[in-house]
Amino acid sequence: MAHEFPNIPHAGELLKSMRSHTTFQNGEPSADASAFLSRIQNADPNSPEISEDDTNQCWGHYQFSGAGMTCTSVLTSWASVGNTGIARQLIAAAIKTCRVARHLCFQRAIESTSFLSDAYLENIIDILWTLWIDAGGVCVFFYSKMSNLQKIHSLFRKTSGKLPPPLQPLTRLQPKLLPPHPRNPPWHLPQLKLASVESRKKKLRHECA
Repeated sequence: MAHEFPNIPHAGELLKSMRSHTTFQNGEPSADASAFLSRIQNADPNSPEISEDDTNQCWGHYQFSGAGMTCTSVLTSWASVGNTGIARQLIAAAIKTCRVARHLCFQRAIESTSFLSDAYLENIIDILWTLWIDAGGVCVFFYSKMSNLQKIHSLFRKTSGKLPPPLQPLTRLQPKLLPPHPRNPPWHLPQLKLASVESRKKKLRHECA
């Protein structure tokens, strides 16, 4: 995921944290969460139910917003997610949606560098990360240089014969201000189609704010 979507905040930390604590609050997902996941996983781009406005660059809009089920209305707490397995399936289904959107545009010779599905993937990651922190999930952060971490472990072994204590669960992560995205996209697409994708992204971010 880091290679395909390197700019999504907290994606690596969330996946690594869940991998380190797979049984955290291990319950069943809510009925809405199960139905939501199933709809995303089983979406068919060739279905006659999919309108032209919900395909190509906008593929994912129907799955993530149809029938009144959205990320924010369905994923309201970690209890509604159920467990780390469901969380990983939601992320995997969102990534698949992003790949299908790109494939559809390639197959239909549509030039685009902006995809609505990317906004939904970022939304899923952001919500799951917030719910994980609010529920007291263990947080494991990446180190930019593993050699430094190894030096720390080596120092602890020499001085005390023990490894440093494990990370403790956090109750709440303070929000980090991110630099604003550039408002003028550096690509050239038909103005109408680009405006459609970007306006839906802005609407999605507004709904989740």
